[in-house]
Amino acid sequence: MDSSTPFSHGLWPVARMLGACRWVELPHVFRPGQSRYPGDPDQVTETYATVDSDGFHIDRFSFISQWSTHIDAPGHRISGGTTLADIAPEKLFLPLTVIDVSPKVADNPDYLADTADITAHEALHGPIPEGSFVAVASNWSARWEDPRAYLGTDTQGVHHFPGISARAVEYLANKRRIAVLGHESPATDPAYLSCDRAGYPAHTRAAEAGIPLVEMMTNLDQVPATGAVASIGFPVPAGATGFPVRVLAALPG
Repeated sequence: MDSSTPFSHGLWPVARMLGACRWVELPHVFRPGQSRYPGDPDQVTETYATVDSDGFHIDRFSFISQWSTHIDAPGHRISGGTTLADIAPEKLFLPLTVIDVSPKVADNPDYLADTADITAHEALHGPIPEGSFVAVASNWSARWEDPRAYLGTDTQGVHHFPGISARAVEYLANKRRIAVLGHESPATDPAYLSCDRAGYPAHTRAAEAGIPLVEMMTNLDQVPATGAVASIGFPVPAGATGFPVRVLAALPG
């Protein structure tokens, strides 16, 4: 073995190249009291042991599976659907495409990202590659620190936040055969199709197509429309249909 070229073996040059990239964190750091989907219980954190008393610091966390920035397996929406353990490893490191609808969301908090947004993106950047992670950037994550603003709650108590149309999901599933779909808002469907339990059409269609969803993302404004890659990491509790997730974007130089 030539010790002068330690990164010349197998995939090591890829690791070195990725290590030289700029990386962007795409999840929120979660904690009690944060923004969350309407009606979801808050996180509870208890200190189980401390360094001073026990030699180690250990916390006990209690939160729902779909907490903060999280991944949804199809089984979250479809009875008997696949779980986190069924998501293939090759779906956890993917080309990342970012479709920006933030100007439209700024004008209309109930905006529904549709196929026209996808085709407009493709007219500028070319077709979305098969097997990619598509993230819809809306700048909704800028509201994260204010739970009422994040839900878009008006004076009548009605929620308003953007979403993705079932037709757009259908296009991405059938025409582009994407691997994962993500976004910044509290749900894949807009508030008027989710908070009133109106069938969750986009979430349902994604689950039917076997597409995992990453919800409540952030920092998508720091990622280019094309050229980045996404790394997705999460624990795998037995039978789990969702869990907080750490998504990282490696940006081209």
